[in-house]
Amino acid sequence: MSFYVKDKPILRLEKFAFLMGEWISPMSGEPGEGMAGSSTFTFELDKNIILRKGRAEFAPKPGEKKGLVHDDLLIIFQEQEESFVRAIYFDNEGHTLHYTVSFPEKGTGAIFETDPTRPGPRFRLVYSTDHKGDLWSDFQVGVPGGEFQSHVKGKLLRS
Repeated sequence: MSFYVKDKPILRLEKFAFLMGEWISPMSGEPGEGMAGSSTFTFELDKNIILRKGRAEFAPKPGEKKGLVHDDLLIIFQEQEESFVRAIYFDNEGHTLHYTVSFPEKGTGAIFETDPTRPGPRFRLVYSTDHKGDLWSDFQVGVPGGEFQSHVKGKLLRS
């Protein structure tokens, strides 16, 4: 079976090349003070989507034996009829987030942001590189009508 799409927009997934591979992320965040995580970014389906699998292990809170383990899946894609990139996120806590992706005017990075018109909190995930080429991640939460605040952020190290 084949599909024909007239004037298919240019696929912009190549802008994510800086993320491809395996990463470890010794970060700080809640619910415990310490956190360790890992992420793997791969092109899939003949480079038509990008798949990110992530895992974060949080230190236990005082008095707890086990910390929180967070597993997630992010699928980055571009609809054939659209000129922008989207992503959908799922995690083991039952969350599903729909992102629109933008890119900074300068530097290398990607900004994933949920629709501000939807009810409830807003979410933003920012990947950026610094002047040394190091990769940083910043997951932010914004209450309705409020500013985004960093929830979990830190440097990612290529594994």
